[in-house]
Amino acid sequence: MPIHPNIKYSKFPLLQLPSKTIQNVLSILSPFELIDVSKSSTRVKRIVKEFTRTQRKGCYTLSVVANIVASVFIEKKDGRLYEQKYDPRTYYSPHDMTIYGDTEIKIRSIYSNDPVNEWIICAEYYMDILNCQINFFRLNLDTFQEHNQTIKHMMDMLLETPFQKSI
Repeated sequence: MPIHPNIKYSKFPLLQLPSKTIQNVLSILSPFELIDVSKSSTRVKRIVKEFTRTQRKGCYTLSVVANIVASVFIEKKDGRLYEQKYDPRTYYSPHDMTIYGDTEIKIRSIYSNDPVNEWIICAEYYMDILNCQINFFRLNLDTFQEHNQTIKHMMDMLLETPFQKSI
């Protein structure tokens, strides 16, 4: 089997596999795992982006919420829901599982002194890597009052396509 071009001698174990095997490995990863793997090197980032653009096109939808905490939700076509939230009150928790009704949500909480900026960076990165657009945006104007202008700029920049908004 051919090895992915330009990565024959990579030290990263995933990149030493044949390209079909790399695709099989990436296909079983959750969105969180795809994001984490993509941060390991620029080559891996390029491969993950290529994979999500060809193999998983339209597989994810993104929701951006700033209510009590700043959160980014990723929903897969199969109905599984993933949430990454930035909270100055909690410390990192790798994966918590919460069930709301029939929906099971994998939650990753990250401690942050600047949740709004990290939240914006996260949304941009997720859109880029997972090849998806924001389909839902919700903002509680009272929660992050000092960042409302920053959030407005983010909305103008990220939300170029029609979306459902609830402000």
